[in-house]
Amino acid sequence: MRILYGMPGEDFNHLHFASGGCIMEGRGMDHDVTCRKCDWSGHRNELDSLISKEMLDMSQRELLDEDGELIYYWDVTDVGVHFEIELYGTPGDAFSMDSEVQFTVPESEFVKIYEMFEIDVSTDIGDAIQEISDSGRGTQLWEALEDSIMVVNKNVWMS
Repeated sequence: MRILYGMPGEDFNHLHFASGGCIMEGRGMDHDVTCRKCDWSGHRNELDSLISKEMLDMSQRELLDEDGELIYYWDVTDVGVHFEIELYGTPGDAFSMDSEVQFTVPESEFVKIYEMFEIDVSTDIGDAIQEISDSGRGTQLWEALEDSIMVVNKNVWMS
């Protein structure tokens, strides 16, 4: 999870963020992410190599559009289907920024996906999402996630 520095207010979301305290020690050198399960903390750009070497067998898959371009990473969790994407701005552009979007489609919304894409409801949701991606209909699912399929725990970060 992201580490936020500064004095946390009453509305600080401790479930989605970690408080780094109100004093930054290394002026830009402090950690920006942490794992509550293993107590690791470090920098986001270290995560890919750390995950591939030591921590987890990532099960994230890709939701692709009709051109094979990435729309979201996704994986099935115990609370639904988790989607996320991180977008990077253009260096040197004052109006460009990095952003990250994460949200979950709860199990109660799976039936809408099955109906919309005419997939048998006995199909595992992971197999259904993969089928949608493989068929090039990821954009159609993305649009439904914006309009007609309820999502929960949506977080957007910009920096």
